Amino acid sequence: MRIFLTLLFLTVSLLGCSSLPNRNAVLPKEVASGMELLRQARLNARMNQQEIACLNAEKAYQYFVLADDLEGIFYANLELAKLRRKSNPEESLAYLQSAGKIAEVFKPALRPVYQLRLAELKFLENDFAQTLSLMKNLEFDEESDIFASEALAYKIMATLKLKMGANKESVREAAKNLQRLYQRLKDRYDDYELKDPESISFSAYVLGLVAASEKSWSEAEKWFLAAWEIDRQISNYNGTAENLYSLGVVNRSLGNHAAALGFFERAARIFEILKNADRLAACKAQLQALPE
Repeated sequence: MRIFLTLLFLTVSLLGCSSLPNRNAVLPKEVASGMELLRQARLNARMNQQEIACLNAEKAYQYFVLADDLEGIFYANLELAKLRRKSNPEESLAYLQSAGKIAEVFKPALRPVYQLRLAELKFLENDFAQTLSLMKNLEFDEESDIFASEALAYKIMATLKLKMGANKESVREAAKNLQRLYQRLKDRYDDYELKDPESISFSAYVLGLVAASEKSWSEAEKWFLAAWEIDRQISNYNGTAENLYSLGVVNRSLGNHAAALGFFERAARIFEILKNADRLAACKAQLQALPE
């Protein structure tokens, strides 16, 4: 009986050990805290809470440094570079360069992500030619649908901004690929497998821009509405306003002036709260141009 109990105890012990987590797979608590703070910083940024976003990103950075987690430091640097772009350009550049060094020396797998974020910043600075140059030959692995969709979106937008008519066919092909990525990401979102769906609304918005550039107004309206729905769900205020503005343009082009008026007014109210003077002025210009 004692031998049986001993064997039973050993069996249970071995089974229990097999279910224990691998020590090497367990994240330090600082990394887990940093990841949560970085996620919160992105949420703050979408809600136009820039200073709170910076504070959370800086705290995340400190946690990653304490844990010597280079990947976390890399992403925190990129987030801070974007957040400080307008308020402190020199500091923004320093964060960007720090991320670049990590990708170049210690984490070569992160080079495409660094290049994508660099292209994003160039686009925000209206340097569309440099955006396209950075996107050239940029490829992501099959599991990186989010990054791949963002890269395609920026490539398409930069091409449209430069009004490169000769590349119309390449834009259409890129839009087809973006639509496939959008559907895969949307399926994951619908199955509650995608934590941050901003890439979905961004993809839908850019697909709307492509349709609008070809005056396919019904198609454009479908995509802008899809982007608007997601952006509202994730409290992306600026994205919500941009979608409303675009829906105003679509309805104005279709001759639906009453609807266009409503969309431009709704966008203007959001831009006014966000203190985005340029976009508010654009809304007012559209409102003044509408027939009485």
